[in-house]
Amino acid sequence: MKNTSKLNWYDRTVGVFSPKALNNRIIERKRTELLTRQYDAAQQINYTANKKSANKEINNALSPIRENVRALLRNAPFAKKALD
Repeated sequence: MKNTSKLNWYDRTVGVFSPKALNNRIIERKRTELLTRQYDAAQQINYTANKKSANKEINNALSPIRENVRALLRNAPFAKKALD
């Protein structure tokens, strides 16, 4: 489970004194990475310059935009307040 190339100096020091604590730190770090990736509503949108009009561009991507906004409203309480 340990990947020493991604460990910082503190992790390596903890690992010397307590391998179990190091393992717990690695597991929690992975869990946090997965949670933050899961709740990123804008993750799939590609923001590139385009010569299309705004309406044409939105119409082509309306479904993913709608899904991303709904996910953002579900997962970020500040988004609901912004809409209100």
